[in-house]
Amino acid sequence: MTLAADVAAAVDGMRQTAGIGVSEAINRLVRNGLAKPTAAARYEHSTYELGQRIDVTDIGKVLNVLAGTAVPTGTRVPCRSSGSRSATA
Repeated sequence: MTLAADVAAAVDGMRQTAGIGVSEAINRLVRNGLAKPTAAARYEHSTYELGQRIDVTDIGKVLNVLAGTAVPTGTRVPCRSSGSRSATA
């Protein structure tokens, strides 16, 4: 195993202060690293005013508008799973 210079220095420092061997020093350093919880980077979504002229909160409607198959609001359309029911768009 090849250790980076900073890791080797940490191992040597722990060996000298704790009076332990290389393997034990490496094990302790690894365990200390595993025990420390890592703080997740906070994600913040950036928003921009794009000047949309359609409501983009319903992606299905947006895709219909873009495809040119938009159904006007309030229009009754047949449900695909059963021909006997109707749904309001």
